[in-house]
Amino acid sequence: MLASVPSLLTTCQRSALFAQQGLPPPSTRCRVKMSCKVEEDQALRILRRSAVAFCAASIGRKVASAKTAKTSESGKTALITGASTGIGKATAAELAQSGQYSRIFLAGHNEAKTRQAMKDLRAEVQLDYLPLELASLESVRQAAKTFQDSQLPLHTLICNAAVMAIPERQTTKDGFELQFEVNYLSHFLLVNLLIPQLASAGTKEDPARIISVSSSAHFVRSPLAFGDTDALNLEDSSGPRAYYPWTAYGQSKLAQVIFTYELARRLAERQLPVVANVLDPGIVDTELQRYLPTPAPTAVMRFAKSPKQGAETSVMLALEKTKTSGGYWVDGKKAESLGRGPPPLPFNKELGVEGSTSYDTKTWASLWRQSAELVGIQTPI
Repeated sequence: MLASVPSLLTTCQRSALFAQQGLPPPSTRCRVKMSCKVEEDQALRILRRSAVAFCAASIGRKVASAKTAKTSESGKTALITGASTGIGKATAAELAQSGQYSRIFLAGHNEAKTRQAMKDLRAEVQLDYLPLELASLESVRQAAKTFQDSQLPLHTLICNAAVMAIPERQTTKDGFELQFEVNYLSHFLLVNLLIPQLASAGTKEDPARIISVSSSAHFVRSPLAFGDTDALNLEDSSGPRAYYPWTAYGQSKLAQVIFTYELARRLAERQLPVVANVLDPGIVDTELQRYLPTPAPTAVMRFAKSPKQGAETSVMLALEKTKTSGGYWVDGKKAESLGRGPPPLPFNKELGVEGSTSYDTKTWASLWRQSAELVGIQTPI
């Protein structure tokens, strides 16, 4: 391979390289009789090293130039909730390195932690911290306004932030069960508020994207799984409408799935250049487990994905040019959700209970209507 490098250069380039090393040009060398073969071999080695360096530098400049051109040409903007750690942070890192995005907003309630994540990413694109407390609808509205005031289009919105299986029922200052508001309701509001920015950024060939990170836990038995949209807050002291950590988490994640299906339908009906998809990242080793009463079993975590692996489907949906909308994705492929797909743990009787489904269009419409009333949106999409 090295021996072939000098032949790629023109006579002028070869002469320049010889001159750079203090050697006579090739034409002169042909007339000079070296007294020592070692000296000739040494000159050849110098020539090869210089030629390789010359070619490598040229290729490096072309790659850097292409990446810069791609970034400046597309200049996409993304907004990711919960990007200070775990899957969200890994997603931001991949988008920043993709060459497709020139600006990424990391939205979260912990400013110090988010700004540290921004430092850790060492991205060449612009990163912005966007204050967002998902346990407060007022904060969601302020975050949306802050973004709108930037007058930027929004090409990708990734609803990633979540809390999981909180042992005791907690309510937000808005009066909602914490997991329901953080995981679903606040994202419902954020999406509706930012639809104009998404619609203005998307095109028929390359639509804007709304990506929701759900979970296989949406298969857990819950009132919503049976079409009951009057028990979203799980306020009863006992019975099927009572609060249980995994019921609340599963129901909030099912709400994300159902919301995405109805959102995709509405976007298509209005012919807006925006697609909506939802995904299950799988079992991922992140801070999401912090509320579990005991650590997850070692046998289970041995098969857990890293945050980067858990972010792969989110990244794929954010980068690939696709017009697919209303899909439920697992490991980079379209899959079936509750009611059609197999539960993640077939032996668990609380998963995929007969009669539960995510495909009832009446439930889609009912959840949407209830959500719009709860957040006070008069004219949702």
